[in-house]
Amino acid sequence: MPLTRIGERDSRFTADVSVGKNSLRLLVDTGAAATFVRPDTVQRQDLKAFAGRRIATFTGADDPPYRLVALADLRVGKVVLPAIPAEVRDLAGPHPATDGKDAVRIDGILGHDLLTHLSAVIDYEKPALYVISPTDREWPKLQGEWTCVGGARDGKPLADADRWRFHFDGKRQTHLVDAGAGTDALLGLDFLSLGRHRVMTVERGKATKAARLPFEQEAIWMQYVVRGDTLTVAFLLRPKDTAVLTDRIPATLESKADSGVVVLTFARQPKQPEKK
Repeated sequence: MPLTRIGERDSRFTADVSVGKNSLRLLVDTGAAATFVRPDTVQRQDLKAFAGRRIATFTGADDPPYRLVALADLRVGKVVLPAIPAEVRDLAGPHPATDGKDAVRIDGILGHDLLTHLSAVIDYEKPALYVISPTDREWPKLQGEWTCVGGARDGKPLADADRWRFHFDGKRQTHLVDAGAGTDALLGLDFLSLGRHRVMTVERGKATKAARLPFEQEAIWMQYVVRGDTLTVAFLLRPKDTAVLTDRIPATLESKADSGVVVLTFARQPKQPEKK
């Protein structure tokens, strides 16, 4: 997607993105830890609170919490993201180019968190911004069928964990199968990068609410890692504080006593030869 230089003597760029039917001009700032929008932009564009949550910055620093809004159906170039949280901040102080006689009107900051999430590359010559959908980026690592080879909850081995199967057979969805109970649930799928966490989210659809699943919540946020043909996921059955976004994700891929963390390890199954 094309970028616009602020001025001939200014090396900074802005990117025009859309949130639903609304257009936003964001300053591209690789040094900003998080993506921000101005308070007046929130009012003008009628951006909704991100499920009423408040959260400290994704850096993990002891910064005060900021109000979050949801950038729903955020389009950056050709990539559309379902709901991205953005902090609400007054940008006049740290970014004087947004105020004054020769100011360039911007609605917020496109920060490091979202740029990383999109695996962004900046071409300073054109100038242009190249991005890729997190789903497109992660899919080649996950596509296919995975069999659970072991698991633990609160540091104790899980019985019958090897009955579970993941089958990633379509973008933004996956089948979760319990071979013993006959459960075959089609779950919504999305990917996030929050600080040091690589997160895969799975969500129950209307048809799967009654299905027997290994988690109680409507949606599970799983920290995960893929190493070759091994997939390890960790999720919380008892989130510490569901009002805080990052507290819904385990800090590590370990399951310890009384941690409420479930860790499952899956092995990729060989592809079956196509029938002629």
